Amino acid sequence: MTSDKSQMTSLNSNIESASESLPYSADATSASLEAAFAALPDALYVFDQNRSLSKFNNAASRLQGPDDPPIEGRSCCEMFWRVEDTKACVVDRAVESNSAVEVEMLAGPEGNQPTLLIVQPTKDHALGGSAIVLARDISQLRRAEAEALEHKSFMASVAHRTPDEIYTLDPAGRITWMNERAEKNQLLMLAGRYFSEFIAANSRELTNDNLQRTLAGEETQFEVRAVRTDGTVRLPASWCFCATSRSANALRT
Repeated sequence: MTSDKSQMTSLNSNIESASESLPYSADATSASLEAAFAALPDALYVFDQNRSLSKFNNAASRLQGPDDPPIEGRSCCEMFWRVEDTKACVVDRAVESNSAVEVEMLAGPEGNQPTLLIVQPTKDHALGGSAIVLARDISQLRRAEAEALEHKSFMASVAHRTPDEIYTLDPAGRITWMNERAEKNQLLMLAGRYFSEFIAANSRELTNDNLQRTLAGEETQFEVRAVRTDGTVRLPASWCFCATSRSANALRT
């Protein structure tokens, strides 16, 4: 009996200790969330049920121009994503449809920063009409895409000038692209046609086998006969298959 009382006393003591620590834990959690909100690299805006800006972080402040008026309390349709001559904005669209809306636009102090807006309405019924807007700087992504396109154009230019025939094949073995040398006098080798259709019948199994090995990551080289557009068989030629991320390149030398 004494042991039971001792255990109950110990349990009550633990509960009291835990209860006393709860406010501190809640305060600590709130402080951590506030610090994380302020430190987010993406601009974040919180709009209340009246769709007025009630909270924003440091990154949101940096999106404003030096001469812009304070944004606290501003209506969602008065923000930089507003569209002239319209009464509604992306926040209205998201709240009224109760679904997320994504829009890409130019923003920033100079108005030249590619920015992705993601508007998420609040799902809590008690906060109906409120929303959170995230503005992400995607200028680095757009620069990388422009550089990749420039590189791709350069490589295509080089590929067109080579004396070799070059074809790009999808995983099913269909032609998706060919250089100018391959197009010359090969009127039937069109994009969407299977590459094996233009290989002599007794060489198709070898060609398909090498294509599958190449798509698995192994560069292959083999010699087969191709078929001309008039049905005649061309002289044996050396072919090299090399893989890219989702396709294979066929090079005839």
